[in-house]
Amino acid sequence: MHAVGVNPADTYIRSGTYAFYTPQLPYTPGFDGAGIVDEVGTGVDTVKTGERVFVAALGTPGCSGTYAELAVIDAARSTRCRPPCPSARARRSASLA
Repeated sequence: MHAVGVNPADTYIRSGTYAFYTPQLPYTPGFDGAGIVDEVGTGVDTVKTGERVFVAALGTPGCSGTYAELAVIDAARSTRCRPPCPSARARRSASLA
């Protein structure tokens, strides 16, 4: 993972106050993150090795762990990211639509 998101659900789960989800231990927190695909499983054709992806997996049973350096993610919960802008000037002028 290159970046992770800490949303309120993560903090509630860690504190034990999230009524909708109680993880089985051992548990690695984190539902949101972004990184580069290292490997893909058999039958996965929506993403490829080396692609930049974002994952938002809150509510997906067994799909957490983005706080870790590496995470196994459900391909259905991942989205390809746009390529990075080529220069700092381009990044400053890029539309965030």
